[in-house]
Formats: sequence, structure tokens, C-alpha cells
Amino acid sequence: MTRDGKIAWALFAVGFLALASTEREVGFVRDESVYFSAGENHARWFQLLVSDPQRAFGDEAISRSFSFNSEHPAGMKNLFGLSYLLFHEKLHLLRPAAAFRVPAFVMGAWLLPLVYLLSRKRFGEGASIFAALVWGLTPRAFFESHLSCFDVPMATMWVLVVYCFLEALERPRWWLYTGLAFGGALATKHNGYFIPLVLIPFSLWTGWQRSSGNPTARRLLLGINGVFVFGASLFGVMALALGPERFAQTFGFPSAQLTTFVAVIAMGSWLLWRLWKADVPTFRSVAPLVAMAALGPLIFYLHWPYLWHHPVDRAGAYFAFHLTHNHYTWYYLGELLRAPPFPLAYVVVKTALTVPTSLFVPMVLGVAWVVVRVVRRQVTMFELVMLANGLTSIALISLPSVPHFGGVKHWFPSMPFLAILAGGSLERGAQGLAALSKRLSDAQALA
Repeated sequence: MTRDGKIAWALFAVGFLALASTEREVGFVRDESVYFSAGENHARWFQLLVSDPQRAFGDEAISRSFSFNSEHPAGMKNLFGLSYLLFHEKLHLLRPAAAFRVPAFVMGAWLLPLVYLLSRKRFGEGASIFAALVWGLTPRAFFESHLSCFDVPMATMWVLVVYCFLEALERPRWWLYTGLAFGGALATKHNGYFIPLVLIPFSLWTGWQRSSGNPTARRLLLGINGVFVFGASLFGVMALALGPERFAQTFGFPSAQLTTFVAVIAMGSWLLWRLWKADVPTFRSVAPLVAMAALGPLIFYLHWPYLWHHPVDRAGAYFAFHLTHNHYTWYYLGELLRAPPFPLAYVVVKTALTVPTSLFVPMVLGVAWVVVRVVRRQVTMFELVMLANGLTSIALISLPSVPHFGGVKHWFPSMPFLAILAGGSLERGAQGLAALSKRLSDAQALA
């Protein structure tokens, strides 16, 4: 095992033990009580699946177990429920709440080595350890990592997708892992649908650069892009013609929408295969996106039994819930917020108030450093990827019309990337101090 591997495992172990040993002191939030119940319902279905598979696959049994809290995917709730069955009901090792929370501990602890390994692509060992600790030592992040909720797991899955994507640009098979990780993100929370929007520009730009001097690869790259743009345009036309509600209601088998989706994936995959034959580096630049487009929706459907018998209606209700989410009453700097427009600076101010200054300042300096390098045209793609992912969730929640509820947890996916930029700030600061110390020592020696 490499030194980085040992450090990554050590970070996971420290994170898991820290969460498990402090779990009892963490109280129960309103959302978690809902997910406890939903997780237990899911667990009962898995028990039925073992004892009576034919009945378990029926829609009546599925609806009874999965209709409650159907506004969220089943991925984490499945894990919560199975953990409850194993550690509480079967092994009698943990009290119910602790048993439900074990998957949360795993996901929260897993984020530490992911941040470390992602940071090591650009920064040194010390800076990368610091980046992992920035996430782990942020009070709200540490608190939320105990809970049987989805926000920390979503942050973990977002970082995993980005890590796999960057690996896929250089290494074989990681394009497949990127698609699988994206499917896992969709199975965790709806935030996952924004990940491709961040990665598409980097994928296409890399492909454009790599296909330079290879006309065949360039044509195939443009062809793959054209197929997906054409498919998206067709969806847009159909949505306008039918209306969004009718478009969703009729997205079944068989339908023009499903036929278009299958045709786009098939044509894109065929062109991708040809690109693999023509130029492997260019193939690696776009293969992750095609894998995400093909595997993401498939995993989302397969992981959630509630969708199996009525995929159109129930998936439509899931998306509609989040598109029309109600606004919570919220206090912000002494002001009672009830409805949009919300203050544009809300997210930045709340972050500054809830992240310790010793951690927040390096984040800000890290962002500023990348911006300066953009202006100077010295920036690397890794730095841009960190900046884009670090700002996306913050920018989305900052929109004045977006419902503001639940506090800082809704932009958790931004925080690990800001932590990595904070680690870079620490490294540059240490290098600057070392250089200054050397100059002072040299000056004293000359004196």
C-alpha cells in the first residue's frame, strides 16, 4: 500500500471513530425522525424479499414500504434500514438510533480520504491532510455527519464523482466508475443532477485539446456532442409542445420521449466506441459523460422499487416536489424571511458565520488565488474544477427565488472543494514563510 493509501485509511478510521464515539450526545433533528421511519419501512421490504420474493415484487408490497417519504430516493434509506436490521435486530450490538446512523458514519468518514486523495492531485501531503480536516472540523459538517440524513452523503457522492471524472481523463475503466458513481449520487439526493452541468465544459474542452491534429477524433467528438445536443433540443421541443406536466406524464414505455432517450444513448455510445478506436486520449475525455448519461438514469430507476411499476407518475411526483418546494420561515440577521426574493448574500454570510474564521479565511484566500491565476492565464484545469464545484451549490442556493430552508447543509457539496482550496492556501503560506525565513537567515549570515 502506498503512503497516500495508508493516510487515506487512517483518515477514514479517525473520522469513523470520532463520529461513532460522539453519536450518543447528538440529538435528533426533525428530518432524521422521518428517515428513521422510512428506513425501517424499507428494511421490512427487504425482509419480505427474502421470505416471499413474489409478493415483495408486487406493487402493493412496494407501495406499503416505499410510499412514505417518496420525495427522496431510496439509496441511503435502504442502507439505514439494513443497518438497523443487522446491528440492532439481528446482532443486538447497538441501540436503534445508533444502528440507523452507522451508514451516515461511513459516508461522513469516507469523505475525509476522498478530499485528501483529490487534493493530492495538486497539493502536498500536509496541505491535503489539512484539507480533509477542514471539512471534518467544521462544526455543522461534523454535527450533520452523525445524522441519518442525505446532505453529507450527497457531498461525499459529489466528491466521488469528481474524483472518478479526473481519474477517467488519464486512466482506463474510470469512465465506467464515473457513471456508476453518478448513479449513486442520483440515488442519494436530487442535487446529483447538477453535477454534469459542472463537468461538461471541462470534458469538452479537454476533448477539444486532445483531438487537435486528429481530424477523425475531432469529427467524432463533435458528433457525440451533436447527438446529445440534438436529443436535448428534441426534449425541449416536446416539452414545449406537450407542456411540462403532460411531457412528464407520457414519458413511459412506449413513448417518443423514451425512444428519443434510448436512440441518443445508443448513437452516442456507438460514436464513443469509434472514438476509442480512433484516439484513446480523446475517448477518455468524453467517455465519463456518456457513462453518466447512460448509467445514471438506469441506476436511479433500478435502485428504487417504488419506481418499478409506475416510473413516470412517481418520478414525476418526485421532481415536482422539489421544483415546487415550499418556503420555510427563516431568521436572517434579525430579519424574518418568509418568501422570495431572498438576500443575495445569504449563503456567503451564513457560511462565514458557521465556519470557524481559521478555516473560512483560507477558503476565501484559496478562491481568490484561483481567480487571480485565471486573470493571469496561469490557472490549471484542476484548480478550475475545484473552483467550479466549490461555487456551484453556493451559487444555486444564492438565487433569490430558490427556497431557503435547512440552513448550511444544502450547500455542503461546495464545502469539500473549498476545503481543498483552503489546503492550497496553507501550503502557499508555509512556503512563503519558509522562503522569508531563509532570506532573513541569509541576511543575518551576511551581516
